[in-house]
Amino acid sequence: MKYLITTLTIFATFICNGQILKQGDNLKTEFKKIAKLYYFTAPSFTG
Repeated sequence: MKYLITTLTIFATFICNGQILKQGDNLKTEFKKIAKLYYFTAPSFTG
């Protein structure tokens, strides 16, 4: 049980510190980047 709690704690630490917000970050710009869909053309596998 001790190993499970330790593993979950380490895992949660990595998740929570994935994107650290700093003072001066423009949240509106960051949310626009996330909301914008990314499209690309897939290669043609048929002749």
